[in-house]
Order: sequence, then C-alpha cells, then structure tokens
Amino acid sequence: MRSDQVTLGVLISQVSREEVDAAVEVCGVREKRSDGRLPAHVTAYLTLGLALFPDDDYTEVASRVTGSLDRFGCWSAGWSVPTSSAITQARKRLGRQVFAEVFERTCGPVAGEAGPHVQVAALGTARGSFLRRWRLLAIDGFEVDLPDSDENAAELGYAGSGETVRRSRRPG
Repeated sequence: MRSDQVTLGVLISQVSREEVDAAVEVCGVREKRSDGRLPAHVTAYLTLGLALFPDDDYTEVASRVTGSLDRFGCWSAGWSVPTSSAITQARKRLGRQVFAEVFERTCGPVAGEAGPHVQVAALGTARGSFLRRWRLLAIDGFEVDLPDSDENAAELGYAGSGETVRRSRRPG
C-alpha cells in the first residue's frame, strides 16, 4: 500500500461521506447534473486531497483520491478521472461554505471531550489533556512586541541570535 493511500484512507475515515453529504445539504450546493459526474461529495474530497498534496497537479490528486474513494464506496468504477477543468468548475459550484460546515461537524479536540469528572481527574480519551478543569494546549513559538529598552534586553535578550546582541535603537 502506498503512503498516499494511507493518508487518504485516514482522511476518508475521519471525514465520513455522511458528514460531507449533510454539509452539502445544509449549504444547498447539491449537484444539478443528471449524469452524476463529479458529485458534490467527490468534489469535497478532491478539494481536501488538493490540500493534502499541494505540490501535485489536479489530475494526479484526482487519480489518488478517486482510487481511495472507490475502495470506500464513494466512487463509481464506471466514472472516469475528472480533468483539471472539470475539477475547477465543480469546486466553484461547491463553494467554500461546505468546508466550514464539514469542519464544524467533524473537528473537535483530539484528546476527546471532557467528561463529568474532568475536575477531579481526566479519564478515558481525555486522559492527560486536562490540568484540573483547564484543557491543555501547546503553542509552537510566538513573538511579542516589546519596547526596545535596556531592561527588556537584559531580561529577555533578542530573538534568533542566541546571544544578547544589542540592536540599533531608533531615536525617540
């Protein structure tokens, strides 16, 4: 099995066809073509696949996605892989509101929901994700703008240099 199939398999298992269909229904963007080519759920998965494989062109991603969708019963083997132009037109018809709706329906804390005993001890899927009643999270680096003062330089140094190197100050 190729690594892209694993990635797409995880995507499809976490973003179910039912949730995609419900989002499409809520947003009122159901396909209008009677031939059933590029139905809204396929277009949604193609768009998600494009986000997973940003360096690949539309037809490469379409081949990957439709192969995975076939294995999950979301694609008819009688359909042909869509062209780049067809994907572009289908994405315009689908719009972007569908993805906000899919996000709301499928995304949540990875560690699970807080149970009734979270204030005592985090249990089950949420174990280790709470400190008392607060959900733990991590921030991967951030910057704070502070005045360029001697006190701040002595306390905090300067970012990126590893040393406290004085930057030139603006007259002020």
